[in-house]
Amino acid sequence: MPLQFCPLYSSSQGNSVYVGTSRTRILVDAGKSGKSIESALRLIHVAPETIGGIFITHEHIDHIMGVGILARRYNLPVYICEKTYLASREKLGALPDGTLRLIEPFTPLTLGDLTVTPFAIPHDAAQPVGFRFEAGAASAVVATDIGNVNDKWMRFARGASLALLESNHNVEMLKRNPNYSPALKKRILSQHGHLSNEDSTSALVSLVGDGLKTVVLGHLSPENNTPELAYQCATEALKNAGYQTGSQIRVELSYRDHPGRLYTLDER
Repeated sequence: MPLQFCPLYSSSQGNSVYVGTSRTRILVDAGKSGKSIESALRLIHVAPETIGGIFITHEHIDHIMGVGILARRYNLPVYICEKTYLASREKLGALPDGTLRLIEPFTPLTLGDLTVTPFAIPHDAAQPVGFRFEAGAASAVVATDIGNVNDKWMRFARGASLALLESNHNVEMLKRNPNYSPALKKRILSQHGHLSNEDSTSALVSLVGDGLKTVVLGHLSPENNTPELAYQCATEALKNAGYQTGSQIRVELSYRDHPGRLYTLDER
């Protein structure tokens, strides 16, 4: 059963991911304007009115900016942890009657032919989660906004065909950035902040050993990272660990201002 996956936008300036099957189409987050997300969906030939729900990772504005408007415009269910909803309801605005769906970390739910499992992640938010998606034997994971690498969340990424994995910053670029306050730098570098390129590659090397075939590096900081640095860090770490990029593992990028590749994962 094919599973489609596309990072529509991925950065500190806004995040949204499309996941779909033959029967079920959903978004993970909607951290850009409703108009921007509609435009991105049309670019990958998905009609916005066919989306069946929005799954929320956490309440930061770069993940929920467009949630309320899309929910109201298309009468969409919003799947969200209770503490996240309480922390974000003013930003979301009034949701259509009957569209609020409270979810629990580690409790799978089924929408049509798609199984979704939220899992807790370490981030400075009320009740942040990542998501694992399964359709038949195909699987994909959204694992961004994560402060540290640990098996509590990585076990939900193990065995996935594809992972959108955070590679937020280059540590030295962040430390030298004159536009970031010491407090903000401390937050990003904390155990509940964001994964650096080096942190990301540590997780990546471990996950490749468990069957990961494609990694999409995500949530790159436009000020504290470059796509070239993130890609180089990942490919060099994989090479040093004995993996061949391109044949054993594909390393690709997501983008802050336009959709990335539309992946179709199957059972093979």
